[in-house]
Amino acid sequence: MAKSVLPTFKIEFLHPKHWGFWLALGIFRLILLLPYPILCKIGNGLGWLFAKTGVGKRRAKIAKRNLELCFPDWSEQHIHQILHANLRATGMAIIETGMAWIWSDRRIKKWSKIEGLDYLKDNLADGIIFVGVHFLTLELGARIVGIHQPGIGVYRPNDNPLFDWVQTQGRLRSNKAMLDRKDLRGMIKAIRNGDIIWYAPDHDYGRKNAVFVPFFAVPHAATTTGSYYLLKSSPNSKVIPFAPLRNADNSGYTVTISPPVDFSDLHDEAEIAARNKSKNLSEEIAAESSSQMDELEPKEGIKLSIWNAIIPIGALIISALIAFYYSGYSTIMGGEPSTAQEIMMNSPFSFKGIMEAFAASDSSIALFQSALF
Repeated sequence: MAKSVLPTFKIEFLHPKHWGFWLALGIFRLILLLPYPILCKIGNGLGWLFAKTGVGKRRAKIAKRNLELCFPDWSEQHIHQILHANLRATGMAIIETGMAWIWSDRRIKKWSKIEGLDYLKDNLADGIIFVGVHFLTLELGARIVGIHQPGIGVYRPNDNPLFDWVQTQGRLRSNKAMLDRKDLRGMIKAIRNGDIIWYAPDHDYGRKNAVFVPFFAVPHAATTTGSYYLLKSSPNSKVIPFAPLRNADNSGYTVTISPPVDFSDLHDEAEIAARNKSKNLSEEIAAESSSQMDELEPKEGIKLSIWNAIIPIGALIISALIAFYYSGYSTIMGGEPSTAQEIMMNSPFSFKGIMEAFAASDSSIALFQSALF
């Protein structure tokens, strides 16, 4: 059982080997300053690019097999449509993850609404196991709810220390704290103290910590017993499901919080796991998520193009380079006479002049100016 230790910033993150990551993160932050309707176009463009280039073929193959097992009555064409739509939605999910980690509370509230928030507020005293399905909008859904009612997140630390620090900082914007998914003792302590635990029952703890229950058309699907241990250790806690959905008309997001699920009549992990994976509950969630499929289909009369993604991203990169040059140029020309100033006066657009400008630029000012272009 691992004890949670949150990552901290390390000076080694500033090493030149990480500069590419920081540059990419800076450009990504600039992109996220764009209006939401434009972000939707960029996200859909990325998704279209992923679908065209076959990104994630291995995972798509696994997903296809899972759908074939769970829904044997579905046609090959229907399964292909769902897989294609999901891959297209992955592009938007990248944008939404950035929104969740970087956007201000005010902007998040503008593009979201919550239904059923009282189910959380009315049951806080007993502690809450807040169960979410791993939708592509899960990160953003957690941020939306967290603004109104913060909880404690459960996550798997990333193998890249720098990215792990970045994602933790982003998630802490709407969470009280973060717990390692293996820190079961920390989860139990939290819900006993009346906190909300963000929990996904599909965390994999190995074959020894799983029970086999029906799931759609599969009679024996493995699921974890984490839910059982949490309920057994804190029997008065409430299990409350939620579903974060992207509105089909690109008007934002709706998070639906359901009433508490009653497990008091169940006595072992198999029964509890079966209810966690019950066909009725799963079909209800599937029906809600299917409403998003229409937005992923090309609109009549509109032809998708790779330029939907390339043009806005390319424009941001070019504007960032111009802003860096202008920032450095202004610094040099406004300072004391120097060799760099002489170079800028005689050949400002030579290779050496451009390098001098970049070296003298203020990155924070440059990125802000770039966002205004």
